[in-house]
Amino acid sequence: MLAFGFLHPWLALAAAPIGAAVVLVHLLRPYRHRPVRWAAMQFLQAAVAESRRRLRFERWLLLLLRTTLLVLLALMVARPLRHAVGPLLAARNDAALLVIVDNGLAMQAPSTLPPRTLMEQAIPGAAAIIHARPGTVAVLPALGDANPQWFARADLAESALEQLAATAGRADWPAVLAQAQRALPESGVSAARRTVLLLTTLTRGNWPDPDALAQSIADLLAAAGRVILVDAQPADRNNVAITDLAVESAFAGQDLPARAIANVTHYGTKPAAGLTIVWSVDGRQIRQDDVGRIPASTSRRLGADLPAFGGGPHSVEVHLVGPADALKSDDQRWAGLAVPHGFRFLVVEPDTKAPPADRASLFVTAALQSAASQSSIPVRIEQVAPDQLGPALFDPADAVLLCDVGGLTDADWRRLAEQVEQGCGLIVWLGPRSTSLRYAGPTARELLAGLPLDVDTAPEGRDWSVRLPEPVRPAFLDLGQGPAAGGDSALGSIRTLMTVQPAAESAVLATAASGRPVALLRRIGRAASILVTTSPDLAWNNTPSRPSFPAFVLGLLREALADRGQPLHVTCGRPIRMPIPGVASGDIGRWLKPDGTAEAARMYLETGRLEAVLPAAAMPGAYQLETGDAGRIVFANADPQAGDLAPLPDAQRRRLLQAGVSIVDAGDIASTLAAGAADDWTGLLAYVLLALLLAELALTGWFTRARQA
Repeated sequence: MLAFGFLHPWLALAAAPIGAAVVLVHLLRPYRHRPVRWAAMQFLQAAVAESRRRLRFERWLLLLLRTTLLVLLALMVARPLRHAVGPLLAARNDAALLVIVDNGLAMQAPSTLPPRTLMEQAIPGAAAIIHARPGTVAVLPALGDANPQWFARADLAESALEQLAATAGRADWPAVLAQAQRALPESGVSAARRTVLLLTTLTRGNWPDPDALAQSIADLLAAAGRVILVDAQPADRNNVAITDLAVESAFAGQDLPARAIANVTHYGTKPAAGLTIVWSVDGRQIRQDDVGRIPASTSRRLGADLPAFGGGPHSVEVHLVGPADALKSDDQRWAGLAVPHGFRFLVVEPDTKAPPADRASLFVTAALQSAASQSSIPVRIEQVAPDQLGPALFDPADAVLLCDVGGLTDADWRRLAEQVEQGCGLIVWLGPRSTSLRYAGPTARELLAGLPLDVDTAPEGRDWSVRLPEPVRPAFLDLGQGPAAGGDSALGSIRTLMTVQPAAESAVLATAASGRPVALLRRIGRAASILVTTSPDLAWNNTPSRPSFPAFVLGLLREALADRGQPLHVTCGRPIRMPIPGVASGDIGRWLKPDGTAEAARMYLETGRLEAVLPAAAMPGAYQLETGDAGRIVFANADPQAGDLAPLPDAQRRRLLQAGVSIVDAGDIASTLAAGAADDWTGLLAYVLLALLLAELALTGWFTRARQA
């Protein structure tokens, strides 16, 4: 169905009276002749009668041209809409429109009409479109748990649109398009009569991989006759964001300082200067640092020594102060730190009957005792034999350290795996007593960061130095400040190590100069398993005799316990799911949000445990769950990638077009669906007006010359 309309319909209505007025003037004021009797003219009366018909034709032709000029001029001012808007605004009651609104971080960028955001500018235009067309309408937010509901009344759909909440997250577009595909058949309208209108901004951070959406778009087009993507482009693309904040999980913990690392990323096109980063602990500002000049499209890591922490949960906040940029939600970031009130470490010694000086665990135990002596919280170090590990694990341990243990029974490996899943850290040193067969069992392979293979020895007199990969991880910052970060390592050198096959999800903590991994990390639940491929004593290396060895062991412990007992962290726009053991299903708590408002917690029984769920963490900050006498905190932060407001490359935009999506660039939805299309018709009318004007001038001149001749 071809629809036709005007952006200014009242001006279009004025075209009819203008044309009628010209005709009336012509009819009411004909050419008047004053008769003059002249004898010679009597002989010309016959010639005048013959030419009168030609003069009347000339006058009506010029009248038609001039009337058309004025009517087309009025229509051009009224700005006619092109055919592309027709299906969307056509007066059909059997049509369905699904409006998908991107309520993520990128849509909070400033629009062309500041201080309005792109989302605030787009919603009124979308509401006007809903109000102007009949049929069923549904609204789907890109972030949130709301399912689209189809409305036959425009005011209900407009109300749903206006109630959408902005978030600081980034949409999962395959999931959003799949949800839209499932919702379209519920409209009760045939696929050809369904239209999907997606309000978003095509930026690199918001649409990181359009190629992966090809199948999702194809599935959506199978359920809808048309998909229109409205690209609301930001007015300001210069954005500086805090994209990461890591607090060192200090084993020393209570009453001792810790270190925090913040990553500041500049997504803009011009260098940024004049920025200051402010550090706060538990809501109290403790220091501020000059960020310095940041070149465009670069990142900078900044560290700060935080004051001493007491036992219990703590919050750390950083935020940027300085010249305004495109987004404020990603100028701040939160992290939590749970400082334990005490530790229990189990050191597994393969030969407990040997003299203390000959034990493989000698240097590891000494390193733990050195760290414990600097801590103001209780640290209990227990040394057990391999056959005593099972009974020792009946009491929860914070970490288990295997020092060149030849092997464990399957029952011990299973018991150890259960402890690790519950938050117990595991550090395994290999050595002369370790063989690949002792660590090849199925439970051991699921638990360790790598599978031991063969022994590898350095050439005579050319031992391998130990190095920490760049950038140095926060747990090893004490070592990274010296030569251990590269070159000749202060950690010592290795003569022999065990080659391993790293687990798929493992990370390298330290390497030998030969490139072989020395320490591998594998996250398991809220704890970690670390595999050290050389011995804990002097059998294969000289690192235990170096002054840096206690700091190295402490760094391993920090990594193993990094997530144990720490507050949950989520990305804005995602749901919060918090286990609440010991709470009955009838006890309904509430979530306290960063802005001081509260929302009832939804209780779900998942995988045999009760969980409190908040559908979406919209704004950055701390969310506290209050249920019974317990209170737990979750920290929500802006999506670190969504702040990249650079436009999507042309090649990727073309791929979206090739997939069948119509892309319209505009500052708001009203001008996108109306004025954006009207420019083509207005330009065409302008060319027609010019041609008619030239024709009228040419005919007038020709007729005048013909009469004079």
